[in-house]
Amino acid sequence: MHKKGVLLPLKIPKNFYQDLNKIKGNVSLSQALLIGFSQYKCAPFEISVDRTIDKSASEYKRLYPMQSTSLSIPITEYSEIGDIVNNEKDVNYKLLTFLYLFSQHIQPGYYHSFFDQEKFEQKFKFCDRDYYAAYQYCKVQAGKDSFGQREYQHYRLGNQPSLYKVQKKYGSFKEFIKKMEMFIEGKYTT
Repeated sequence: MHKKGVLLPLKIPKNFYQDLNKIKGNVSLSQALLIGFSQYKCAPFEISVDRTIDKSASEYKRLYPMQSTSLSIPITEYSEIGDIVNNEKDVNYKLLTFLYLFSQHIQPGYYHSFFDQEKFEQKFKFCDRDYYAAYQYCKVQAGKDSFGQREYQHYRLGNQPSLYKVQKKYGSFKEFIKKMEMFIEGKYTT
């Protein structure tokens, strides 16, 4: 606890932080967050919090270098915000979303690519084509039509989905092989 309320650490993309400082004027970061939160309460929506980077981590860090800061939220408002954000796995991203809503409230039409979930998924998450490319590559490297988990893990490239990612997406390695064979036969589409 902080004497003025609850002190929240925040990692924020530097370029968004710079934009936010221009947009917010004399409004404090804490006030901006509360205004964004009130905007969220007026029209709640699901905030996607799966921001796990599967690929191109260096590009992500280049595009969105982070800056650490903190803000103090009054206890009464914190309890209300806490009910929403504490149940989620990425509190930081939710708080940033409230600041983004504030920015859009003050400057309608404001856009920042960090909050574009579709762009994030295209650039930094594995898609079916990535899994298929890994399958094809490992199949060629193994030099046979069928290969096992160990061979997949051995032959896959560092920028291809790990065995863990394959099993998480398809349920099992066997199901992965089955889906990729169906894809080759044209019976499974992405």
